[in-house]
Amino acid sequence: MAIDRLSIILVHRAGKNDAGGSSAALDKLTEQLVGNLLGRPGIDVTLVGPLDDLQPGSTDALTLESMTGDVAVLTRVSIDQAMVQLASLGFAGQRARHLGDPTAPVASAAARRIYAFDLHQPWTIQQWIDALERLRQVKSVKTFDLMPGASRSVSDASKPVSPRFQAEPIIKQSAHQSPPVGQSGSPPSDGHLDDLLDQLDQSDL
Repeated sequence: MAIDRLSIILVHRAGKNDAGGSSAALDKLTEQLVGNLLGRPGIDVTLVGPLDDLQPGSTDALTLESMTGDVAVLTRVSIDQAMVQLASLGFAGQRARHLGDPTAPVASAAARRIYAFDLHQPWTIQQWIDALERLRQVKSVKTFDLMPGASRSVSDASKPVSPRFQAEPIIKQSAHQSPPVGQSGSPPSDGHLDDLLDQLDQSDL
């Protein structure tokens, strides 16, 4: 069974305009994330430099241009700032709601979803891994539309039909079969009466 994949962009070092500057704690967290995510089933990790430092035509900028589909972005700046930096690079998409950004608007189904994470989030490494794995699992859920007419339940189909809607049995009469005596219909011919009398005479013998 194929595993739906989650693409992750991880900013692996501090930028010159990052409010907190270089942080030993964030450096350690980044190393732990790389060690735990690389080679993990269903997850693709791309390491890039600070988004506000990327130059057009650089390797990191070209890497972002080549990426399609939904993506998780882990940066050392606020989520609002990360979205501005991505937009300035021409990386189009809508900020999407997830565990690390519960107040984000609901993204359009037609747009690329950007799941932005602030690495200053006070999570343990295991909480980070769990959050990303949960995001991958949520993305893998597929919704199937019912086919027309499939809304009728099995219980409805098994209910007996009301007697007043049941078709009355139809008794077909052969074209060469004579109607029984006494029933309404065409009167029997004289020849037919003679045959009946002969049959009665034979039964008396």
